[in-house]
Amino acid sequence: MKIFVDALSRIPTVSIGTQALIIGGLHILRRRFPDVTFVMLTSHPAQERHYLDATGYPIEYVERAPSQWGTLRQFHAIVRGVDAVACAWGDGYVGKPAWRLLQKTLSLKRTGVPLILVTASLGPFRAGLDAWFARRALSLFDRLTVRDLNSQRHIRNLDLEDVRCLPDTAFVLEPAPEAAVDNILRREGVPGGEAPVGVNPSILLHHRYTAVNGRPYPPVVARLIDHIRRTTRRPVLLIPHQAYPAGFPGLTPETRLSWDGDDRAAAELVLDAMSDRTGVYALAGDYSPAEYKGLLKRCELFVGGRMHAVISAVSAGTPSVIMQYSHKASGVMEGLGLQEWVWDIRAPEADLAGLVEKAWAGRAALRARLAERSGRDAEEACRLGDVFAEALQARSCA
Repeated sequence: MKIFVDALSRIPTVSIGTQALIIGGLHILRRRFPDVTFVMLTSHPAQERHYLDATGYPIEYVERAPSQWGTLRQFHAIVRGVDAVACAWGDGYVGKPAWRLLQKTLSLKRTGVPLILVTASLGPFRAGLDAWFARRALSLFDRLTVRDLNSQRHIRNLDLEDVRCLPDTAFVLEPAPEAAVDNILRREGVPGGEAPVGVNPSILLHHRYTAVNGRPYPPVVARLIDHIRRTTRRPVLLIPHQAYPAGFPGLTPETRLSWDGDDRAAAELVLDAMSDRTGVYALAGDYSPAEYKGLLKRCELFVGGRMHAVISAVSAGTPSVIMQYSHKASGVMEGLGLQEWVWDIRAPEADLAGLVEKAWAGRAALRARLAERSGRDAEEACRLGDVFAEALQARSCA
C-alpha cells in the first residue's frame, strides 16, 4: 500500500510544528497500515530528510519540478501510482483565497483514489464567490478532518456537515528521553535545579503583532519575561519552534528575520529589548521535534507564540498559555477544554501578564487536568487511521 502525503511546500519545511504534524501523521498511518509506504514531493529532499529520515519509515522523495506546469504533471503521475492521498496542509488555507484551495484539490483528485484532508485549519470563507470555491473544493474530498472547532464551524457554515474534528497529528509525537534533554540543557549552558518557565518568541508574531497593533513585539515579550521572573522566581527558557538548520540553502540575516523566519532571531530581538537578562536562557542549537517536545515537557509553565509549540507542551503535560493570532489557536484549545488560557494579540498587554500569573498560581490543578487526559488525545488522533480505512473500504465497494 502506498500513500501520497502532500505536506511539503516549495521551500524546505523549517517549522518544527509542521514537521511534528507530518511525523505524527506518518506514525498514525503506519500504525494502522503496517505495510504502508509513503511518497512526498519536495523541492529540497536533503533538507526534509534532516527531520524525516529519523522516523525510519519508507519514504520516496520526488524532487519537485521548477515550474508550476511541471509540478502539476508530477502530481498527476504520483496520484496514478498510490492508493490514497493525504492532504496535510496544516493551516495552509487559513486566510488565503479559496480559489487556490480548489486549484490544489483539483490537482490531487483522481477517480478511485481516496482524497483525505488531514487535521487542517481552514477558513473563514467570505460569503459569495469565496464560499462557493471553498464548498466546491471541500466537496471533492472523500473525508474531511480538521484539528480545531472553529475550522469545523467554518466548514459546516458551507453546508458541509460531514467533517470530523480530531486532535492534531502532532499529539502522537513522543518526547525525547530525559537523558537527551539533560544533555541539551548542559550543552546550552542552562543550569539544573528548578524547572524553568518556557517562552516561545515567534518571528511570525514579531511581524503580526506590529501589523495589528502598530507597536513593536520584542518589548512586549521582554516585559512579560520580567513579570514571569518576578512572579515565579524561576529561570526563563526561550524555546524556538521554527528554526533553520545549519547548512540551509541561501540562509541570510534577512531570511532569518522575515515573516517565515527563525524564532531564534525573534529571541535575539527580545534579549536586546531587556535591560537585565539574568536567569534568561535562549536555545541556540538545532533540535528535532521530539527534542523540543522533551524540552517543553521539562518546563513548569509554558507561554507559546506558535500553536504547535503549545500542542507539544500540553500533550507532554505542561500547563500552557497561547498567544493567539488565528482562529486555529482558540479552536484547538477549546477542543482540549483549555479555552480560558488563550490571549488574543489584539487584547491589552496587561491581560497577558494577568493570564500567565493566573496559570502559574493554578499550575498544579492544570497539570493534574492534563495528566487525566494523558494519552487520550493521542489515541483520539490515531482515529485518523480509521478514517483512511473507511475511505479505502468505501472506494473498494464502489
